[in-house]
Amino acid sequence: MDKLQSAPGWRLVLPVLGLLMLLLLVLYRDTTLYLAALWTAWEDGSYSHGFLVLLLSGYFVYSTRDVLARMTPCPSIYALPAVAGCVLVWSAAWVADIQVVQALVLVPLVISVLWAVSGSGIARRLLLPVLFITLAIPVWSPLLPILQHITAESAFWLTRVSGIPALLQDYTIHLPSGRLHVRDACSGLHYLLAGVTLGIFYAWLNYRQLWHRLLVVIVAAGAAIAANVLRVFIITWLAHSTEMQHPYVKDHLSLGWYLFGGLVFLLLVIDLLFTRHDAAGETRPVAAGGAGCRYDDRRRYAVYLASAALIAAGPLAAAWLTTGVQSAYVQALQLPRGASGWQGPAIVSDSWQPVYRGAIPLRGVYNKDGETIHLYVGYYPRQGQGVELINELNRIANPDSWQVSRSVTIDPEQAEHGVIEAELDSLYTGRRLVWYRYRVAGHYTTSPYVAKLLQIAGLLSGKADASIIAVATDMHNDARDARERLADFMFSMEKPLTRIADGNN
Repeated sequence: MDKLQSAPGWRLVLPVLGLLMLLLLVLYRDTTLYLAALWTAWEDGSYSHGFLVLLLSGYFVYSTRDVLARMTPCPSIYALPAVAGCVLVWSAAWVADIQVVQALVLVPLVISVLWAVSGSGIARRLLLPVLFITLAIPVWSPLLPILQHITAESAFWLTRVSGIPALLQDYTIHLPSGRLHVRDACSGLHYLLAGVTLGIFYAWLNYRQLWHRLLVVIVAAGAAIAANVLRVFIITWLAHSTEMQHPYVKDHLSLGWYLFGGLVFLLLVIDLLFTRHDAAGETRPVAAGGAGCRYDDRRRYAVYLASAALIAAGPLAAAWLTTGVQSAYVQALQLPRGASGWQGPAIVSDSWQPVYRGAIPLRGVYNKDGETIHLYVGYYPRQGQGVELINELNRIANPDSWQVSRSVTIDPEQAEHGVIEAELDSLYTGRRLVWYRYRVAGHYTTSPYVAKLLQIAGLLSGKADASIIAVATDMHNDARDARERLADFMFSMEKPLTRIADGNN
């Protein structure tokens, strides 16, 4: 950055930008710590490339230093409404504890601050490096069911074409020797994000024309999806050939990365042999952005101070909005006694443990006619940053012992108020069916988005508590008997469970 530091217009702007970015990092630390925790959540892995994305974004900015040095930074008062709008959205998301929105809005907030301090031309030049960070923000979850469907259907088609007798049912490939579940984690989202990340980096280094760069990214994304499909097919073939005994049947993630790396290397070789990069071509001249800046020192400092004030206003407004809400008094909650023939609660000695950070956990076992129901209630007297019902880091089962192979929502015709049904697999315990739903501000819901809206309504009405109710039972044959047991228990215990979910005994 020596050229920028020596450029006349940048000698003041660089320290100002550094201080404003530091102010963002400190005042919005809850959001940045949330991202750091997500990037180090190795058990999931979908966003473990976050620090790499951040490093590459910094490299993109560094690689444009020669161009930026020829541009004249000039503050823009027109960017201040954009800064204010981003801060307002972040504050609303903070009050509602929607951490994904908080993390996502940081990207346009950074762009708006760059625009306000250095001008629109420089902000446009740095737009791609900043937008690149969105690849490490957890907004890509809606792609999971799409990728899961593509992976399961494509791998099953390859399996049938290869002559292996198989049946596909609910993303489960049934073989004569066993079954393989294409779980959410097997959808290939982490491969896709890694492929797009590498594709953008490679296109940035080697191409200048936009359509060339887009083509490289599309090919990289397609290669990532193809590698994941091939991984599932190979594992299916190995499972059939070895009667489910091949090591890759149990530990199949490493195979995916081998395939992904091999395809990426092959694409690089093809690109080097059969294409000509346009990066070595002539560099387009960049306008200097004006010989000077029409802003005098007083107006320049006014924009800087206004930007800092708006940045600070977000956390201050969020804290003010949440003041005056008294901390909830929580009585000693206890699970209710069984009803309609259900005996319990008994002490739990089982590996199934939902992970809901900050919740008051209640666990028990109920028995009827030789069958067992496991009950979990996670109660939040009041939600806060990192202590909230709807959070990317929360899980319906501890991933060290259980894997979610399938998750669907059952409509109210099949279960009162509706439930989310998840099928779990454990190497030691077997298969288990789980029904769960959320209760927020006195209302049941199965939608995380509705739960967030109810949370906002609860803050306004003074009902800030939330709960999750989850019941589980073992699957002996198919899901039909397990569903009947879960339905019988939930209907029998509806009223006492609702009281517990509302924080009452």
